[in-house]
Amino acid sequence: LVNTVFSQNKAGSLGGAMHVVESVPNTSVSLINCTISDNCGHGISNHESTIILRNSIVWGNSPEQFHEDTDGGPPLAPGASGAPSIFDARYCDIEGGWGDADSNNIDADPLFVQASSDNLRLSFGSPCVDRGDNGAIPEGITLDLAGQPRVDNGTVDLGAYEGEFEPLPPNFSTEVGAGEVAFMAVVGCDFAVEDLVSTLLMIFSITSDQESATVSMSEYSDTDNSNAGGFSELGTLVVVETSLPDGEFKNLIRLPFTEEELRGEDPLDVDLTYYDPDLDDWTLAVEANVQASPGHEGVVGTRIVTTGSAFTPSNNLGDYGVFWNPETRTGLVWAQLDHAGEFGMGEALCPADIAEDDVVNGDDLVALLAAWGSPGGPADVHPEGGDGIVNVNDLLMMLHNWGECPP
Repeated sequence: LVNTVFSQNKAGSLGGAMHVVESVPNTSVSLINCTISDNCGHGISNHESTIILRNSIVWGNSPEQFHEDTDGGPPLAPGASGAPSIFDARYCDIEGGWGDADSNNIDADPLFVQASSDNLRLSFGSPCVDRGDNGAIPEGITLDLAGQPRVDNGTVDLGAYEGEFEPLPPNFSTEVGAGEVAFMAVVGCDFAVEDLVSTLLMIFSITSDQESATVSMSEYSDTDNSNAGGFSELGTLVVVETSLPDGEFKNLIRLPFTEEELRGEDPLDVDLTYYDPDLDDWTLAVEANVQASPGHEGVVGTRIVTTGSAFTPSNNLGDYGVFWNPETRTGLVWAQLDHAGEFGMGEALCPADIAEDDVVNGDDLVALLAAWGSPGGPADVHPEGGDGIVNVNDLLMMLHNWGECPP
């Protein structure tokens, strides 16, 4: 196998990417410039055969990169030889390491452009660039998996793709027709159809009379706007783009988080947030909706807080909330939106600081009273179970936070 990718496959226990069983004595399987990434049920399982790997990447597979199928026995030790199953790897990048120094293998993050979306090209700075053995390339192989020259800059790269690439392409991009639903999810070893709680998910549909539209979702660990005020920003950021104007589509966004990403904050206090370029500030994501939320005077619907092991969101535009599983210590923020943009997760940095002067005082009280009865806006400070209208709940929140804002 040459210039081949095995990515995000799943097996019960043996060989998420490949299970090799010797049927003819003294034969072997060779993988040259292959990428084996994020497979579940081990990367490669081997039963009494020989697997030869050259110029390849074996990374992110679980629970092991290589596994000797010994009918329930212990796995093959790294670098072992003379065992019934042999993994002969040279000039490869293998997570956890493999072989001795003479093998020329490395154990370093290959820096894929975006493994979660199957973009397994090498980004700038990848240790797999110019790290292979040109002599291992089979005769007649002149191109990589993408049809680009197989050897660039004199020495072949590891993996199925040659060359370095910018690490910021869309995760997903698709066309949606009228009456269709685009279901976009980042999947991996934690993904299961019966349990989507730990999965970044976006469900997009057209609500206008447009016949079709394009939509894309990109996932980043950081952006230039991550230090803007309004909300703390935690975990992954997502950018959604579409050819439709705001208000002509409905989009459920669910952004998962772990306990570590909360950095000590209460999981039930965080929300899906939106970067408003006009304000240069992060706001509650539903505040930028165009259409009114059913049953509410404004665009902001009901905030729903749930805990447990199962999660079901509201289907109403403008509704939003947070889910937390105390057993797995994971959760997600979600919202029903009709606008695109840059989304994240965070907690309000200073609830009820309407004047944004880092203190809740008389200026904020005057602003709240002036906005009394209005839907949404900065005076609607969204207490637990916020109702999307400036009323006594917001006044109570302001009195609760009276004085200096937390640092």
